Amino acid sequence: MEHETLYTASKWNVLEALGNGKMSPQELAQVCKTSVANISQQLRLLELAGIVKTERISNRDKGQPRLLYSLVSERAYIIATGKGFVSKKTVHLSPFRKALLRIWFLDDGKNALLEKVFLDLEKHLSKIDAVYYDQSALSSLSILIVTQHDLKNQIKNYTLDKMPITFTIKTQVDKKLYKIYEC
Repeated sequence: MEHETLYTASKWNVLEALGNGKMSPQELAQVCKTSVANISQQLRLLELAGIVKTERISNRDKGQPRLLYSLVSERAYIIATGKGFVSKKTVHLSPFRKALLRIWFLDDGKNALLEKVFLDLEKHLSKIDAVYYDQSALSSLSILIVTQHDLKNQIKNYTLDKMPITFTIKTQVDKKLYKIYEC
């Protein structure tokens, strides 16, 4: 089955819902505002394609779900179209790759800088629990690093392409920020 046909609006709604965790067909129908029959059809196609999986649960109560669906794995279907290079590929998402995709999906024009900063942080990722980006900072690139390790002497503020890069290192997130990386 071609991947392009798997990402229609109805199937996409199911995938978005399953991105939040396991759900029964009844729960999916409610979230997607459609019928259980329609959801079941979409789930069968997504299961045949190896994108979702089924888990049977022992529920004897009438009207209670007996199946839960979830995503098989974290992956991205990437389509590239450019002069001299046109390709499509499914890749499995490690936390590092997922972070790069989150950066690329930002729409604030700081993607290239943020990508460079994240690549600079790569050597510290084994000690970092999460990396967040403060989109409200207009004149700088403000990064929050969540870690239980003392990295203050290893990660310093700097300037990149005339943009101040500021790091805050804490043990938890205290405000709503854009998550870039989480292990």
